Amino acid sequence: MKKKLFLVMAMFIFTVLLQSGCSTGSQDKGPGKSEDNQASQQADRQKAVLEEFNAGYGKEANPADIIKFAEKNISQASREDASTIIARLEEAQKGALPKLDEKISYSTTFQEKIGRVYTRDFSLSQIDSINDSDLKVLLAEVRDGGYKIDTAEGMFFPVIDYSRYKSFSPYVTPDIKEYIEIMAVESDQPPARDAALVIGWDEVVGRAVSQESFINNYKDSSRLDSVKQLFNKYVDFSFYGVNNKPLFSYDTKKLATGVREAYAGAAGNSEKSEYSKALQDYLAIIEKSGDKLTDEVDSYRKSAAAGLKL
Repeated sequence: MKKKLFLVMAMFIFTVLLQSGCSTGSQDKGPGKSEDNQASQQADRQKAVLEEFNAGYGKEANPADIIKFAEKNISQASREDASTIIARLEEAQKGALPKLDEKISYSTTFQEKIGRVYTRDFSLSQIDSINDSDLKVLLAEVRDGGYKIDTAEGMFFPVIDYSRYKSFSPYVTPDIKEYIEIMAVESDQPPARDAALVIGWDEVVGRAVSQESFINNYKDSSRLDSVKQLFNKYVDFSFYGVNNKPLFSYDTKKLATGVREAYAGAAGNSEKSEYSKALQDYLAIIEKSGDKLTDEVDSYRKSAAAGLKL
């Protein structure tokens, strides 16, 4: 009787241990398989997003349609594919801009109509309150295409609203994310208006340093040339100013107010920034000249600006 009881207990323990071992084994394999499946499903979703985008949104795609696609799908794309979508959106916006500009800038009727509703705090989110149906349709086209209305010299015109891109920043590669930040600053506060600088000299320096940093850090970026062109413009701002706000007065040849402080502040970046080093040297020559435009100052700025431009 004792032997039978012993055998029964032994079989029971063996069965429990066997089941426990099988269960443990399946648990050990489970997470790996689950992670592999999740990775495979994610890769399939990413591939499907890009295939759908490439199939339906070519070079002639409407910017508004690309924006709708991006808002719906970009979170499912890989960072590289998301960056491709954003790059094509910008290209589509640039391609469609001339026709949209023609509708607005060359239409006296629309210039007058926009002038009636445009205020300093004007926003395209307000267009539903506009009674003029034709103007409402036009401004809706501006808004939906990712543009906004800007003004200079009494004229209204559409520009790309890069601040709209910020909602896509979490999904793109680091270079495109930084590019969006750089361009959103330009879009939100253009540096010049009516041939005059409307930002401070310190802001000019800060933007140029950011642009130079992008150029140095992302030499393979698809947006490298765009940032180079922007940087070249800021080099001219820095060494010459603009027509209605020159670095040196046309009459007295005196240095503009605020330049000395702004350029002195750039000295801290001079070890890692060729631009900042050039400003530091420029300022030293300006101080030597008594803060006036001399032949020596003019000669330096010409060579320095030419050396910095890309």
